[in-house]
Amino acid sequence: MLHGTKAIKIVTATEKLNALSK
Repeated sequence: MLHGTKAIKIVTATEKLNALSK
């Protein structure tokens, strides 16, 4: 469960960075 939560947080952070890059 912890691993899944970390993965979700990483994806969320990545999407935020992509949005800022654009």
